[in-house]
Amino acid sequence: MSLRSKLIACGLVFALIAIAFGISLHRAQLESQARADRTYRDALDLLVHLQTAKIDTAVIHSRYAELVTLAPSNDPVAPVDASTVVEGLDAIVEHLRAMRDQPLLAASAEEIERLYYPLTRLRAGMGRISQRMLLRELERISDSLDSIAGDVRREFAGLDERHRRDIETAARRGWLLLGAAMLIAFVGVFFLLRDIVRALGAAVESIRDMTRGRMEPTTTEAGSSEIRELFAALREMQLHWQKTVKTMRSDTQRLDRRLSLQQSRFEAALNNMTQALCMLDGQFNLVIYNHAFARLFGDVPLGTPAGDLLLDQRFRQVLRPDETAEFEYQRPDGGILSVRRRGLRERGLLITLEDVTELHKVAERADRLASHDALTDVANRRAFRRRLEQVLAEPETAFAVFALDIKAFRQINDAYGLPVGDALLQRVADILEHCVGAGDMVARFGGDEFAVLQASGPQPEAANELAGAIVAAFAEPLVAAGREVQVDVAIGIAAFGGRFETTSADPDELLQDCELALSRAKASPRSAFCFFSPYMREEVSRRRALETDLASALERGELELHYQPLVDTARRAVCGFEALLRWRHPERGLIAPGVFVPLAEELGLIQAIGTWALESACRQAADWPAHMSIAVNVSPLQVRSRNLPARVEAALAASGLRPDRLQIEVTESLLLDDTENVRRTLGALRTLGVVVAMDDFGTGYSSLAYLSRFSFSKIKIDQSFVRRLEVAENLAVVRAVIGLGKALGIPVIAEGVETEAQMRLLIAEGCSEMQGYLFSKPRPAGDLPKMLAEIDAAWAKRMPPPATEREARS
Repeated sequence: MSLRSKLIACGLVFALIAIAFGISLHRAQLESQARADRTYRDALDLLVHLQTAKIDTAVIHSRYAELVTLAPSNDPVAPVDASTVVEGLDAIVEHLRAMRDQPLLAASAEEIERLYYPLTRLRAGMGRISQRMLLRELERISDSLDSIAGDVRREFAGLDERHRRDIETAARRGWLLLGAAMLIAFVGVFFLLRDIVRALGAAVESIRDMTRGRMEPTTTEAGSSEIRELFAALREMQLHWQKTVKTMRSDTQRLDRRLSLQQSRFEAALNNMTQALCMLDGQFNLVIYNHAFARLFGDVPLGTPAGDLLLDQRFRQVLRPDETAEFEYQRPDGGILSVRRRGLRERGLLITLEDVTELHKVAERADRLASHDALTDVANRRAFRRRLEQVLAEPETAFAVFALDIKAFRQINDAYGLPVGDALLQRVADILEHCVGAGDMVARFGGDEFAVLQASGPQPEAANELAGAIVAAFAEPLVAAGREVQVDVAIGIAAFGGRFETTSADPDELLQDCELALSRAKASPRSAFCFFSPYMREEVSRRRALETDLASALERGELELHYQPLVDTARRAVCGFEALLRWRHPERGLIAPGVFVPLAEELGLIQAIGTWALESACRQAADWPAHMSIAVNVSPLQVRSRNLPARVEAALAASGLRPDRLQIEVTESLLLDDTENVRRTLGALRTLGVVVAMDDFGTGYSSLAYLSRFSFSKIKIDQSFVRRLEVAENLAVVRAVIGLGKALGIPVIAEGVETEAQMRLLIAEGCSEMQGYLFSKPRPAGDLPKMLAEIDAAWAKRMPPPATEREARS
């Protein structure tokens, strides 16, 4: 029989016994419960009837007890009351009849029967008996009812005791049956488990052998099929375990090698970290640290509690185990450590420390570079503006802002080179820092632009004193990179607060006001300073209005050309005209080119205006006699645009003017930069057959060099020399230029001739072509015929023609 069948059979037997025991016990309990319920109901009914009869008796008794106290006791019961008493006695008799057949009143049946007699006699004699006798009989009936109730209670208690004993007897019988069932089940299970326990013991021993490393297969021939299957499975498990152990040993050896390799790699990586690292476990003991940590704090035994380490001042800020954070810690030697504390998932702390001392130094240097000028080491524009905003935010503040430029700094760079220019800027910064007070700031905005913020002293007195000190400091030449350089500075000042406030509280407007004052100071030939005044803003407003009008002047036809004659003294006749641009403003009248041409260059209008002037001049000159030329001034911006030759060619083609009758005049200043581009443009003009003249010769820095590098057709002596020929130096320059022209074969034109003495002196020096107010002022094209007649008449008066010429004329 298989183990499963045995277990099923034992289970069925035990289940049947349990069911029989349960049914028997349940039946006994039901019977006992039914008897107890009947007894309880009977006793309850009897007690209810007895209690009701007693209450009725008590009601009648209480009523007549009051009557006896109020009236004579021997009086009979009144007929009216007698009917009430009879009804009460009838109710008591009915209750006694209902209790007569109850089994609980077997002991009290006779006493109940004895109660019928007094009750019947009272009913029959009602109206004849006295009240005292009625009360006495009622008391006797009440006592009898109490006695019967006591008997009922005693009988009920006896029945209850018997029922309890019956229940206990049924329970004992049930336990006996259960014990017998348990005994039978135990015997069956004992014989069943004997084989199972023997087999399980052998299996456990086999498993213990496996844990001890003994791998001999376990065999058995006895037992059920399930036991034999168990041991077969154990044999398979032992064989599999043998293979698994061999595999695990091999894997363990391989993992040990890998773990050793990883451990060595981990230690190498840990100890070669630039950051110091340590780790605290869940109990905040030091369990890991690297060489960088040991270099900072020395060798510490692993496992040392953090509490012991905290006693050392070096560890107190680093190893606090009560918080995770990121902070920087300054060591006693001045070094700065960046500490990062991170909590671990299994509790504990991972702490990394990095020496950021150099990073802080780099950051400080970067911050200084961000707020200071790299060349002069003074504050830059950003730092200056930040400081200016701080000063403006202070209540009732008084200060002054200086804007300073080095005059002709570009020419100094060109003359001496950039190293000298840089050294000069450094010297200027040093001088300014020496001049200002302790709370003032010097800044360089770029190039040769400097600024000073004077935040101390009463204004404008302190600003005036500081400006005078700066000007005095630049009175003597400065030595820069071994060169002695005379430096002139221009200073614009905007004072804020004090006795009067001339500028705005807005930083941008305040700096703009300084620039306006600086522009006015630049007009002085030597070092000078100028305070800002509100009228300067008005001038800027007028200038902006002029710029707005100029943008549309060409479209509105407000521009026009005036012509000044060029006189050939050898032929004593006008040989051509110079076209001069004029702007006839509808409100301001005639405006000279010196006012609006620079504006046109700044606004980018000079190309359109210059093209219009060139085309108009060529168109006018095409109608003149063939021997007369037209001279047109071009802006340096027109020359640098590289399309000037194409525009000149287009103007000649449109007007039909011969190229040799057009004279293009360029100023020497455009030759300072981009000489290759200028040479190419001037060469293209010469290729077209146009006459190219250098205007304002003698005012530049390298005029002779320009004559050798560029091919010019004519030279015009600047009028600043001609108007003061009585000065020996000017006469020497004019004489040298005329001689140079003769040597190079280049005709020389003298402009600015205003007196006959100047004219005669120039003729004596060999200058054959002149221009100036002596002959005529610039006049519109419609006045040219009249101008020519006036010049001929004036020329005949000044210098009559030679005799041979007069004879020829006669």
